[in-house]
Amino acid sequence: MIKRMSFVDKVSISLSRGFSIITDIEKYPEFVLGFKKVNVIERDELGVLVEIIPTIPIKNVIMRADFFPPDRVTFKQIEGPLSIFEGEWRFKEIDPFLTEVSFNLQYFVKNFIAQKLIYKFVDISFKDIIVSFRIRAKKLNF
Repeated sequence: MIKRMSFVDKVSISLSRGFSIITDIEKYPEFVLGFKKVNVIERDELGVLVEIIPTIPIKNVIMRADFFPPDRVTFKQIEGPLSIFEGEWRFKEIDPFLTEVSFNLQYFVKNFIAQKLIYKFVDISFKDIIVSFRIRAKKLNF
């Protein structure tokens, strides 16, 4: 069964600052649980292809993130331990210093043995990425 997770909240940050935090994927290991290292394979103005080295002993993830400035980022696993791993970030400006942020994720693992470990890891990481985004936004917002 495909698992889906969603989050919507208002964050005290400008739309452009929020978008730049999410598109700076190589910095994720500095503030997101579960990311040991991110290697950029290819980057252009439309997106980035990265290798994500997780903190748990599972296969590295090759992921493509596509940028749709100023308010949307999509991502999808190209290669890795999950059968499906994709989602998006959306940003909606409420006022110059307040942005509605939404994060949607869907994922699936076919291997029953790996499923429990990976599902637990993704569930924890999902909750942490939201908290981490808020902390990062507050830190960069001065």
